[in-house]
Formats: sequence, structure tokens, C-alpha cells
Amino acid sequence: MDIQYKNNNEFFIEITQNNSPQQAKFFEKEMDFYNLEDAIVIKENVVTKLLFTCEDSNAKLYMDGIETLNNDIAKEDIDGQVYIEPSNNLIDLYTVDNFPLIPGTFRMIVEIHNKKFYSKMKVEPKLFTEKELEVVKEDLEEEINGLAFELIKKNISIGEVFIEDLPIDLYKFLIIENKFFSVMAALEDLKIKPNYKIKKIYKTVREDEVKSIDEITIRNHLEGNLEEGFLKQPTIELDYDLPENQWIKKIVIEIGIFLKEFIEVSENFVYKKKINIKKLKRYKNNENKIKDEERTIEYVINLMDLARKMKNAINILNSVEWFKSVSNRIGINLPHTLFFDSRYNLIYKLYQQLKGNDFTITLDNKFAFQWKRTDKLYEMWCFVKISRIVIGEKLGFRIDSGWLFNQTIESNKVLIPELESSTRLSFKKDDIYMNLTYDDSIPNYSSETSIYNTPLYITSSNRQPDGRIDVYKRDVYIGSIILEFKYRDRKGLWAVNYTRYQREMNSNVIKQLTAYGDNCSTRYLFIKEGEKGSKYKNSIRPVMRVLIFYPKRTDVDIEIDEVEDHNLKFVRFTPEVLKNAEESLELSILELLERAEEYGIN
Repeated sequence: MDIQYKNNNEFFIEITQNNSPQQAKFFEKEMDFYNLEDAIVIKENVVTKLLFTCEDSNAKLYMDGIETLNNDIAKEDIDGQVYIEPSNNLIDLYTVDNFPLIPGTFRMIVEIHNKKFYSKMKVEPKLFTEKELEVVKEDLEEEINGLAFELIKKNISIGEVFIEDLPIDLYKFLIIENKFFSVMAALEDLKIKPNYKIKKIYKTVREDEVKSIDEITIRNHLEGNLEEGFLKQPTIELDYDLPENQWIKKIVIEIGIFLKEFIEVSENFVYKKKINIKKLKRYKNNENKIKDEERTIEYVINLMDLARKMKNAINILNSVEWFKSVSNRIGINLPHTLFFDSRYNLIYKLYQQLKGNDFTITLDNKFAFQWKRTDKLYEMWCFVKISRIVIGEKLGFRIDSGWLFNQTIESNKVLIPELESSTRLSFKKDDIYMNLTYDDSIPNYSSETSIYNTPLYITSSNRQPDGRIDVYKRDVYIGSIILEFKYRDRKGLWAVNYTRYQREMNSNVIKQLTAYGDNCSTRYLFIKEGEKGSKYKNSIRPVMRVLIFYPKRTDVDIEIDEVEDHNLKFVRFTPEVLKNAEESLELSILELLERAEEYGIN
């Protein structure tokens, strides 16, 4: 039953966006909070006001995230929980500079006279649908794991052969290795103490053999539904055929199949390594390569031993009677037990990671918070996705150093550091070298530049692009590509056929983008470090292209368009629309290389 608390101490909560207030409904039971139909629904990145009034000045409003509000507004109770006091004044829940209301559900609890009342507010993304936002999050996780995968390949062995030909299943098994002991403990516990429900069934037995009766027994007898001298006897049984057990059965069987395949692939891999060692021993000066191969074999054999132990534990679980009684069907919806029972959740998460080609990584705490904001999420997704495109099959670069690659793996743990301003990844391909830098300031003066770190300077106050690619050929600087990651509708960036009025309306964005296209200079174009200053300093623009990535377009159905006067290219970029970015990046790099060749850089 939903109630508005009306007694001697009435409280009232209202959330307002765009002058449209919504009144919160409150519930006496916390479980009623999960009824999404009764949520206040607002949009992210829109100025949001809160009004909380109550005749009892001691009432408290607890709400997820309010710890970021001003200390004059947010108080702290004796348990360290942050709350808001009643007031007749509107409170800013979101402004440009305050409290990012990230998409999701925010719980609200009002405490008054030792009673609690529950409500919630749902924040929807502005440009993405909820489904699209989830896809971006999942894709970002997958791509980060992909970068971590590259790091693992780079660190597990010094030998290039090992790095190149290590089977994907081995990297996949690192997920299991990381969770080995906790998963084994969960399997052992489930073998002995699975979830079940008590089920009452009725068996027809002779009247003189009946040990217990209930109302159904009596009703059947009175109705004469059975042969004379027989009764329906209630019997208690344990029913293990629950949705969570059906899922666990499916998952455990699939993990067992994966382990079997992993062992087979690894045995074949070790066999090939041993043959390669025999070949290496035929020639001198191969001692280091042989040691690398032997290290690799030892490492893989240890993983195979773990796989066999877990496979044996799964085989034992398969033979247990309760497990056999569970049907092979699974429902469409995931049972809540998979999330709330630690044993089931652990195995389900393992399954998710294996299905997703994932492995366990650790995100920096700041990074984990930062990526929940949709604008930052989109920026980071663009940066990471572009990194993956650069090392993809089409462009064919490999990561040399930077960001998470400036670490060695210890105990098979990879820490993904926060994606801070000036974070850099460096790439190599033959004699081409590139630096991809995130959110880095371009100096205003040439004296503050350096050829391999910040080759550009700019005569503008707009000087911090979301990304920058500096390109070198045989150590010669040949130019840069500026990247902007705009979480906006395309029509809000630059009108296709803009009038003077439209141009003025969008002046901040246009000034920023044209500055990157027109006002960047360098004193290093077409020279190496230590060489005399470039003779092309004032005659050739070092930035040949500014790529502006955006997620949505509602004006016209065009996904790539250019403003040639300022070297701007607008590119729609989402997890479903990747080809545009890949082609635009490739073309921009080729343009720099072709120009360099025209000026004698071969």
C-alpha cells in the first residue's frame, strides 16, 4: 500500500526539472521501493531541484549520492550516514558544477519518529536509451579487458613466439585461476547445502498404513474420490528443481566442457613447445629462447593442473543425487538468488566472464566512479575504443607503452589506473610511431613544447582537446590528429547549412573546433629531435584533421560529414556504428603519411 505520510508531522518531497515538479510517493515497506511504476523519472544533465518540507524539523531524508552536496546542506548522523534536513528552500540536486546525477535508480528514505518510508528517483540517460547505455558500459568493460589481455600477453613471457601463439583459451582460463579457491569452495558448499524448497505431495496408501492426514486427506475421503479403504497421505519432500539450481546446472556443465577443451588445447600447445625446444637445441645461442619456452611450458602445466582439479570437483557435483534431480530447463528471467546468494553469484559471475571472453581485472576506485557519468563514460569509451581500433587487424599497430602498460603483472592481477588527463598510449608499426593522449592541454607558447611529448602549441584559449594523436615516421614528426568526444546530438555541434545566427548560437563549440583546426602550430614538422627548427613552421598546418565523434543524430541521416574550411570531420560513433571511426582514423593517418612522403619523409 502506497501512502503519503500525513499525521501531525507531514512531510512532502518534490523533484523539479524544467519547471515541471514531480511529487514522490512513499511506501512503508522497503520491498515496495522496487515497483518501478511509482518512481519519479528525470533526465540526466538537466538542472534538478529538490524540495523537502516537514513540520517535524528532526525528520531526515537519506538519498543515494547526496554526500557530494555542500556541507551546509548535507548533514551526517551518528552512524556517519549523510542526510538532508527539512527546509522551505529548494536544494540543487544537479547543476553543471554539482552532483552528477548518473543514470540509474536513487533510493530515498525519510526517517521520522523512528519510522522509515521509502521512495525512489530514476535518472534516465539523455541521448542513449537505457539499453544503449548498458551496451556502452558492457562494451567499455570488454574493451578494457581487451587492453588488459594485451598487457597479459606482453608480460607473461619474454619470448615473442609465446606471445604470438598462446591460445585464447589459456588467457580465458586466467579468469578461473584468479577465482579458483573461492569457486572450489562454492562448489563444495553447493554439493552439500544447495537451495531447496519443502514440497508436500500426496500418495494413495491403504487406510491402515496412513501415518498422517490433513484437510486434503479428509476432503478426498468425504468426496469419495478414492477406492474404499484408501486415503491420500501427505508426504514431505525436498524439491531441488529450483530456478537457481537449474541455472547452476547449466553453468557447471558448460564450465566442465570449457575445462575439457582447455586441457586438450593446452596439451597440444605444450607438445608443440617441446618440439620447438628440440629444434632450438640444434643451434647455438638459443639458450634464452629455450628458457622462455621452458618457462611457458611450466606455466601452462600448472594451469592444466588447476583445470583438472576443478573438473574433478564438477564431476563429483554431477554425480550427487540432488544435482541429478534438477531439470535441464531454464527460465527466461534470471532468479534473484543468482545475485543475492554469494555461492550462486560467484559461479554465475564466473560464467558471465567466460562467456564474455573476460578475465578478472581491478579498476582504480576513482576510475570506477568516474565512468558512471554518461558524458565521461562516452569520452572514455571513445578513447579506449580508438585504442583498440588502432591495434585492430585493419590498422595493425601494437601497443608499446603507456597507461596500464606501464606496469608488470604480479600474481596475475591487472590494475586499470584511472583515466586521468594527459594519460598516454604509444603505438608502433614498422617505422611508424604514434602517441594517443587523453585530455591534454596544448601549450600557448612554442617554448613550452617538445617534439615527442607536446609537439603542438596553439594561439587560442581553447586548448584542451579530448584526445590527440601525434604521428612519427622514422622518428620524424609528421603531424597530428585532434580528437573530440562530444556526448551531444550532432545538430547541437554544427549545423549542416549554418546561418550566421546559428553560428553565433553555437559559438562556444564552433570556436573550440575551429581553433583546433586552424590555430595549431609546431616548430618540429618534418624534423627529428635535435635538428634545426622546421622550415615549414608557418606554411603548413601540423593538424590535418579534427575528428569529432558523437553518439546521436536527429536532423539528417548522415553519419560522416566534413567542414573542409577548418579540416573538421564529424563522425557518428557508438558500439553499433564502428566502421565510420575505423575508416576515418585510417584515412587521417594515411593523409599524414602521404603528405610526409611528398616532403621527402619516406
